[in-house]
Amino acid sequence: MSRGSGSGNGTKDQIVDAARRVFARHGIDKTAVTDIVREARVGRATFYKSFGSKEEIFQAVLEGEVREMLAEVRAAVDRASGTRARLRTAISTHMSLIREHVILYRITMDALVEMMPLSMWRGQIRQMAEEFVALYGGILEEGIRKGEVRDQDVRKTAWLLLFLLKGLFMGSATGDIGDDRETIVDGVVDMVMDGLRPREMKA
Repeated sequence: MSRGSGSGNGTKDQIVDAARRVFARHGIDKTAVTDIVREARVGRATFYKSFGSKEEIFQAVLEGEVREMLAEVRAAVDRASGTRARLRTAISTHMSLIREHVILYRITMDALVEMMPLSMWRGQIRQMAEEFVALYGGILEEGIRKGEVRDQDVRKTAWLLLFLLKGLFMGSATGDIGDDRETIVDGVVDMVMDGLRPREMKA
């Protein structure tokens, strides 16, 4: 995690924003702390008051992107009504945002492993996944309360759903999924809802 800073949150945020732009422009391997401080227009001493290394600033960028994505997906889901609509909104919004968040989804897993110790990398990815499991789990819980989804282990089902969606999200990030995105989302939602529908409601 990043260090406490004597430079204030404003300067720290300025450095994180600069690092995000530089990582997106040059990639992780080709980015140096010198590039980040130049982009942020701060001195190296100011950088090191908040962050101990490129790895630490990378963590901060990653965490910031996850927070932003979660906030936007949750806000969109809150505006939707009904389990199917909420699930569809979550998946569609999530996919749309992936294209905007270049650090989180457009770098390779090899680069992530290289940047961060394996134990730290696993912990960080797990933490991010837990946030989205909670989001999708909340949609499922509401569906159970409304009788639209059969009673089940919500946490396990949310994890399974996230694993199933992983390929869809990566396809969106790489551009493999083009103009048919909304049709694909509809198909995924139909498949999930059919599988989760209470047994007494099935034909």
